[in-house]
Amino acid sequence: MFVFIPRQWPYLWESLIKPRGHQPETPLPKLLRSILIHQDIVTYSRGLLKKVQNVIAAGSSVLNGAYDQFKNLPENQSALTQLKNNSKKYDFESFVDA
Repeated sequence: MFVFIPRQWPYLWESLIKPRGHQPETPLPKLLRSILIHQDIVTYSRGLLKKVQNVIAAGSSVLNGAYDQFKNLPENQSALTQLKNNSKKYDFESFVDA
């Protein structure tokens, strides 16, 4: 059994309910193609994970380059203090389903 997710969230399926005998404005196959993504949720999730990994890899590459360029600059103590004062801590430990 494949599961497909809607292109918009939340999608209100109840909006499609019409009185008995009413002809639908759009045939069901065409409607489903227009409101659902064209991949099952497993394939979509794998593709999404790959996209996130690519973004992280690209960001890491930029950060590594920035570190190489700025590693010999003197410390800006006032900026470090301001950064520490503006940081927040969260008690997150792990994802429940991971």
